[in-house]
Amino acid sequence: MTRILVHAEWRPEIDPDTSLEERDEQWAEMVLPLFERAIALGGRLIGWAGWSMTVDFAWDGLYDAIDFLVDAPPAPELAAGICHGELRIFYDGSRVAFTLGPPLRVAAALAELARPGEVLLSPEIVDESRGRLGTLGEVAKRPGRPEIRAIMLDLENPLKETQAPAPPSTKEMMRLVPAERKSHPPSSRAPESERVRQVDRFESATAALGDAAPAVFPEEVSRALRKRDAESLQALAKTVRLNSTPQAAERLDAMAQLADGKSGEALRRLRRSKENAPADDPSARCRSALALAVALATAGRPYEAALEGLDGLARAREGKDERGERACARFLSQLSLTFRDRDASDAWAHLGE
Repeated sequence: MTRILVHAEWRPEIDPDTSLEERDEQWAEMVLPLFERAIALGGRLIGWAGWSMTVDFAWDGLYDAIDFLVDAPPAPELAAGICHGELRIFYDGSRVAFTLGPPLRVAAALAELARPGEVLLSPEIVDESRGRLGTLGEVAKRPGRPEIRAIMLDLENPLKETQAPAPPSTKEMMRLVPAERKSHPPSSRAPESERVRQVDRFESATAALGDAAPAVFPEEVSRALRKRDAESLQALAKTVRLNSTPQAAERLDAMAQLADGKSGEALRRLRRSKENAPADDPSARCRSALALAVALATAGRPYEAALEGLDGLARAREGKDERGERACARFLSQLSLTFRDRDASDAWAHLGE
């Protein structure tokens, strides 16, 4: 099975006043959040030794693998390598897997060659990305380090714009069959032009929701969505949290991050929110799916956004939640315009009335 591997080694600055035991404690405080970060992005832990860890992602999860490293809090002290290849899997779990194979050695060698704060890529994975990764050229040989070809990732511009996929037909959209997913999630460290595009997409994704008024959302939520600024959403999240509804507050905090152009962290939070939604509460699952759909649309992943919107619609119907059903329909109406499909947009808008 072909997987994308990320091997990261923690290399803090040498401090003679800090003992190895203290370093172990520092790493212990970092490794669990890193592990949870990988899981939230769809990865699994496949190796852990000393001050290093290896996680893998599905073959279509290249952007999640990049996002895992670029936004990681200890990134300046991590030396990392990314490659891909076939793994032998002896235990396949959703969070942890036992594997063997040459890619493990390649990823470790790339990380050993890297300096702290660098992410090195195998030439093969750069070729397979077909120009979607921002790079800074091939790394020269370094004394005492593995002699392996490596290309340095441009951490300031790790993802390049790609040609937009062809829109699906009205029939495809209305029958809920998504086309191939080719768009990518931007990092929250994306260049300013991409941040502007994220904010524009967020305004587009929430336009219909903000106009829905109390028929779909409570008035204070509709008002915050109409304003679509981070400050209003954060203030509302604080109020909601004081009223002992932490899940709703978490979603609003994530929405505030979307309004601020930080889609990477928002996606992680909203995925966790959806995973933690009560299984016996269809309305809560509807709201979590719809919030994730908005985040995916903001990140430039319209097909995945459509799937989450449709999942939210199904959960709303399961729970006979008419407000949730209208909200999802309004979102899908707005999203259909991304595909330049006015017929589908009008049909969804009719359902959202």
